[in-house]
Amino acid sequence: MKEILLAAALFSTAALAQSNAPKYNFSLNAPPKQPAAKGINPVDEGAIVCSSLNEVNWLFREIGRARIARRYMPEETRQLAKLRDGYDPWAEPRPSDYRCQFVPTGTPMTVEWKGGIPVVFGKMSDGRPFAGVTSPMMVDH
Repeated sequence: MKEILLAAALFSTAALAQSNAPKYNFSLNAPPKQPAAKGINPVDEGAIVCSSLNEVNWLFREIGRARIARRYMPEETRQLAKLRDGYDPWAEPRPSDYRCQFVPTGTPMTVEWKGGIPVVFGKMSDGRPFAGVTSPMMVDH
């Protein structure tokens, strides 16, 4: 009799635990996540989209360099560097000067992978189109 009561108690405890368990949907038919633009530190406002990966990498490096200089370089050192080197180390290049764009973080985009390089296109929230290549790290899958 004790075995029957013990089995009944275990069964009711297991049933109670299952009824309170969260419901997860592990369906293989779930829609795939739409790729989106993603910024990476220190250029974290979005993906840089250009006509070549070399331009993307150059802009990322130069914008990052300027932002780090602004963060850590004192104003006196900045003025001396401007006099010595002939340019402002705090100045960021404008992507539009190089036929490039910032695509804001979270903007949905279509991605076609060509030799490991993401070729992206889509529309920004204001309706302006974008197309080109970006860094693989700037695509949120």
